[in-house]
Amino acid sequence: RVQVLWSTMRQEPKYSEVELTASAPGTSAVKRPQKLGPMILVGGISSLGGFLFGYDTGVVSGAMIELKSRSSGLAPRELTTIEEELIVSVTVAAAAFGSLFSGLVQQTDFFGRKSAIILGAFVFTLGAALMAIATNLTTIIWGRLIVGIGVGVAAQTVPTYISEMSPPHLRGVFGVVNASMIVFGQVIASAACCIFASHDLMVGRVDGWRWMLGLGGLPSALLLVGMLFLPESPRWLVHYARDEHRAFQAMMWLVQDDAFARQELASIRAAVEDDGPSKTTSFKRIQRPRVRRALTLGVVLMIVQQGVGINTVMYYSSSIVQMSQSNGVACGTSETQGVDVSRGRALGSSIGLFGSGRRAADGATEDTLDANDVSAVCWSAPIASSQLLGTFVGIGLVDRCGRRPLLLWSMVGICIFLFLLGASFHPTRSMGSLSLASMCAYLFTFGMGLSPIPWVMNAEIYSADVRGIASGISTSVNWVANFAVASTFLDLASLLSTNRDCPANHPDGAFWLYGTVGVAGMVWLAIFMPETKGKTLE
Repeated sequence: RVQVLWSTMRQEPKYSEVELTASAPGTSAVKRPQKLGPMILVGGISSLGGFLFGYDTGVVSGAMIELKSRSSGLAPRELTTIEEELIVSVTVAAAAFGSLFSGLVQQTDFFGRKSAIILGAFVFTLGAALMAIATNLTTIIWGRLIVGIGVGVAAQTVPTYISEMSPPHLRGVFGVVNASMIVFGQVIASAACCIFASHDLMVGRVDGWRWMLGLGGLPSALLLVGMLFLPESPRWLVHYARDEHRAFQAMMWLVQDDAFARQELASIRAAVEDDGPSKTTSFKRIQRPRVRRALTLGVVLMIVQQGVGINTVMYYSSSIVQMSQSNGVACGTSETQGVDVSRGRALGSSIGLFGSGRRAADGATEDTLDANDVSAVCWSAPIASSQLLGTFVGIGLVDRCGRRPLLLWSMVGICIFLFLLGASFHPTRSMGSLSLASMCAYLFTFGMGLSPIPWVMNAEIYSADVRGIASGISTSVNWVANFAVASTFLDLASLLSTNRDCPANHPDGAFWLYGTVGVAGMVWLAIFMPETKGKTLE
């Protein structure tokens, strides 16, 4: 110990603010801290960013039912299909941009994880307020664009911030908590839409959309205020701000254990020295072989997450049950009215899918709410709760079983239930019960692993010098894949249907395609995905 201390004193310290010493070789490791209060506070406040992500993706389905109506007050006519699609797609595009922008600016020495989350919360609050007071379509579109930027920033930054703040033995748990908040946001959004839409249906007016869209500003304001009292990520402070004094203070606030804080910062410092003072651009850094391998894994995880059709099942849940109950009945008969191709496409447009929207009936006007549409919105909340229950299982298993086994077993269930969901569209029998059971089981197994693990892994697998930009790229890919899968579902449902007499009511082939994507992704991940359980980020 004397020799180590003497050699440390003789060397010129890289940072003079705080003296750091690591345990000498052969000595016992410092015990991990037992006080979890500060970490619970960090996870609870910052995961509101995940809630915003989920709330925004869930609220648009219910709000669109009212926004498209002539009585919404946005226009003297019904919204066109293009206008409906623009309201949704502008948010997706803005979120992809916000994720990439957030990752880039965090590579600087003045804009860290905390600052990015505060910015995202402020932008989201501004957009939500703008939509709540909107008097025309242009204001709604601008509000949706601003909200999209905020969601994109939060989606990229919050998992990284939580990962960098968490001790190794709890990093998976807090990462899954953030992912569960995304699903919780979707459930709350569905419930809010159901309440306001049902109220508007009873009183005969159409203004609940203001509350649906504006309420998202409350959790974002809480996130903004709460983040003001949390510290910046110690890893960002050491790697980018080069402020070891603030990093030590942040670590002490978090773990409240002097020895553990010094050991952690010594590990971070060693990683900085190993990376060396890089003068290359972020673009060149992500081309390094080890970074390229990690980024490939992160991007594949995001593509597989969306490629199994999660958002099509979430958005089309009630419509899928209707379709499976109408099998064996000719298209266009009274028994299938409301589920035929035009109805299905109109429903797809109303809930925020893109590319194939049509009106439920040509020339029909929609001055008031339709009870069937309100019922469809209300059904989405209990169905989405299946995924939320799955995330609770994931919280309990992610740091016990590990990321890799949890993800692979989750994908086994996903593939099985996707094939069963496709089989529920029987050519001669009504199999709505099998359809509903398959959807709920699919969402439950998805929530266990494939829902949270891609976010957890993307916050863990990159070295600190590229963590911001790499996670920004993977998050942007997630948004693009979300758009691509959701926008093609209706066309795939007709194209791949085995029932050529009524393909729009028989989307079995689309779900079998998603199941095949899941099998391919599972095989690839089984070969190339490493385990990160219990490992430090360094």
